[in-house]
Amino acid sequence: MDYFNVNNNNVDSSNKTNSNINQSNKFNIKLVSKYKKRLDYLFNVLLVGEIFKSTNKHLLVGTADGKIKVYLNNEEIEVLETKGSSIQDLELLDTTKFGSIDVISGDSNGNMVIFSNHQILYRDTINGSITSIINHQLANGDFNLVVGDSLGLLTAIKPHQNALWRFKIPTINQTLNTLEDTDIKRINSHINIESIIGKDQDNINSITDDNSNLKLQQPSLHIRQIKSVQGYDIYNNKFHYVIICENAPFIHIVDHGKRLCSIPTPSPVNCMSVGYFTNSITSNDKLSPRENKNSANTTPTQIALGCENGYIYILTQDFKIEPYYQVGYPVTLLNKIKYSEINNKTINNNNNNNNNSNNNDNYIDDIDILICTGYFHSIKMYYNKNLICDHSLDDWVYTLSIGEVENNGDKTIVVGKLDNSIEYLKPIIIINK
Repeated sequence: MDYFNVNNNNVDSSNKTNSNINQSNKFNIKLVSKYKKRLDYLFNVLLVGEIFKSTNKHLLVGTADGKIKVYLNNEEIEVLETKGSSIQDLELLDTTKFGSIDVISGDSNGNMVIFSNHQILYRDTINGSITSIINHQLANGDFNLVVGDSLGLLTAIKPHQNALWRFKIPTINQTLNTLEDTDIKRINSHINIESIIGKDQDNINSITDDNSNLKLQQPSLHIRQIKSVQGYDIYNNKFHYVIICENAPFIHIVDHGKRLCSIPTPSPVNCMSVGYFTNSITSNDKLSPRENKNSANTTPTQIALGCENGYIYILTQDFKIEPYYQVGYPVTLLNKIKYSEINNKTINNNNNNNNNSNNNDNYIDDIDILICTGYFHSIKMYYNKNLICDHSLDDWVYTLSIGEVENNGDKTIVVGKLDNSIEYLKPIIIINK
């Protein structure tokens, strides 16, 4: 293994941060490289969190040969053998309700494996190559494990039970038919879905039926990512749903295996993040429960959509899609962090250190900071539609996790890059005065 630039001090890496960041922002963020390591094995996914009965934060690395390597404070302490193929996704959840955090993996052969207390508790073959696993919390406090795969099938399961429900993403023609004369299409009338589909010749085959009418088919629809969302209806009742993005310009809203609606997007969506990302919108989110004193929901739910066309869009609570930021290159990973979770000392433009990093939380922390990577050599961070960080890297990032990986109370961004290296990036707030 190659180690390089390992440093446990707050080394100033501002030379790797784009100097074109707008200094009129309320604050910007600088990322400091804390640890870098080139691994001697291939890996696909990283995840930071507590596992089993330990209260320490561990780094889990899902490898291409079906292993999950576990690190504690940068030392490999355990290898979990799934006895399967290349690990594609990882999730952490107390599936037994015994107070122990289980490790859940999905691989390229469709195998899902659950480790409890260092042993395989459950193993099942779902369908195609697993692309996404989520813990979907239900309104009654229960949970489902929801798994998406490369064959377009969504499956909800619990260990040692039959599948609770399944959902197959519809064909493009089926989705187009359901969009006709719907409110979803009307509120997103600025999206010309027929034109978008017509331009996507690489993924969609055009054929004609017996009457020489143009039809569109896409035989290889697959799920790219799924997210669990808690929303509120027009009567302010809480409900939970699953949102799916696929390799076509649609996202789908599903509840208990039933499709509630499909929403056209300006481009196929590669990744999503659920939070509250901007108060600068034109939809009814501005008048949502945030301003209703009787509401238990303090902020509206927004879903950031990272797209192939190089844009980030916001799906608002009323299912309207609005532009957020033009990144310029395909976006493949989105995540979020709050201002108050960045516990490191702040540095203002007068070079005066201030150990109280949370003085401005009251007016800042209701909006999430959006973290973005894709087909470019950097990590970009946005706050309320403003670019606040553009940190250069030595290769593209293809997996990312956020957590207290060093067990020192500091949230750290952990990235895996195409050069087979991992890197810890510590965010530092720069207050602009």
